[in-house]
Amino acid sequence: MENFTQQATADNKYALKFLPYQQKWLQDDARFKIGMFARQTGKTFVNCAEILKNCIEAEQKKNKTRWLILSRGERQAKETMIEHLIPLAKAFEKLYAASSGKPFPKLVKNQNELKFEYGSKVSVLPANPDTARGFSANLFLDEFAFHKDSSKIWRAIFPVISKNGLKIRIVSTPNGTANMFFRLMCGSEKFWSKHRIDIFQAVQQGLPRNIDELKRGTLDENLWRQEFELDWMDGSSRWLERKLITSAQNKDAAVPQLFEGGECWIGNDIARKNDLWVAVAIEKIQNKFWIREIQALKQITFAQQDEILDRMVQRYNPISVAMDATGIGMKPVEDAQKRYGKNKTIPVNFTKARKLELATLLKKMLQEGRLVIPKTQKLFDDLHALRAYSNDNTLRFNTDNTEGSDGNADRFWAIALALFAAQKQSLVIGTVRTIRANREHQEIHKNLHKVF
Repeated sequence: MENFTQQATADNKYALKFLPYQQKWLQDDARFKIGMFARQTGKTFVNCAEILKNCIEAEQKKNKTRWLILSRGERQAKETMIEHLIPLAKAFEKLYAASSGKPFPKLVKNQNELKFEYGSKVSVLPANPDTARGFSANLFLDEFAFHKDSSKIWRAIFPVISKNGLKIRIVSTPNGTANMFFRLMCGSEKFWSKHRIDIFQAVQQGLPRNIDELKRGTLDENLWRQEFELDWMDGSSRWLERKLITSAQNKDAAVPQLFEGGECWIGNDIARKNDLWVAVAIEKIQNKFWIREIQALKQITFAQQDEILDRMVQRYNPISVAMDATGIGMKPVEDAQKRYGKNKTIPVNFTKARKLELATLLKKMLQEGRLVIPKTQKLFDDLHALRAYSNDNTLRFNTDNTEGSDGNADRFWAIALALFAAQKQSLVIGTVRTIRANREHQEIHKNLHKVF
């Protein structure tokens, strides 16, 4: 049945209902796919659905496919079979018959395995480093952050999918940073397709849960943050909390037409291929900094970058432009200095100390209610993705780097650069005022000395 995947979510009485984030997961056919889901948001359910569809579609063509599911323990393995795979198989049986008019592929069920007529098979086992040795199959690691000895398990099971075309699916809620799930989820490797869904996003997309009731019922802030807000909790925490970001949102931010001609600065985070090139203009109105425009683009040429930045400089006539001068940023910065002048162009090298200064500045402006940002999901994802962790007594930063965040917190750093430019001007003005005050004091002292 060629359209079985589409039929599975079709509007008929046998159809299975998937929420938007589950549909997005099902539609993502990447070979390497990983997701961080809040508790009870249907992560095991949607993966079992994907696995069964894959098996049925193979059987339809008289081919066979093999899936291995590793659960965190014996009990969880049994639950996966009893609560997900078998009920889904029954639902698919009705859907298949209704859609094709043909009998469902012959299926044999036992305690830890489903076997189809033409050899497709789904095996469910508790995870340990020796479980998967000898297998060659597609792989689903369920609640991988909670697998005992996850690093050893990873070394043992990764060869399972070494054959070209075999897929791996990994999902979990976070469980601190000392596990393989954290390393994979927060790694920078681009070949992983990453998804993230916290309780707020899930409910917004139709999951029937009462967030306020759940939060009050936990009686444990750390439990709530880890299991539902998806914080890592040990040594790596979100730099900007959800409430801090949402409290700064305003519908009139990032609307260039509302620019009032006030003092303005631009921050520019530079990228060429993998990450986003981002330029942000901020305007100071009274004591607040309003984001007036955000340009975030991927894989644009240096000439296109210069053209966009020139257009923004012409529109806002900024006091200064702070630009990422790290690595490939050196040439764009040098070119900008020629066009705008060295006094107006501030090169910023992203050292560890400088990144901490920039991140602290942005957070401080949000905490003081002095930064006004637009209400967009992309910006929220970028701001919320940044995490801080301690390494050798030094605070460092990384990002979720998930499917929802389309860059590497690039919008965050561009905003921070714009604020840095504004702060630098303020420091210069303050220094000049101090020098003038000292000179005036000296002149007064001289005159008084003459009088007396």
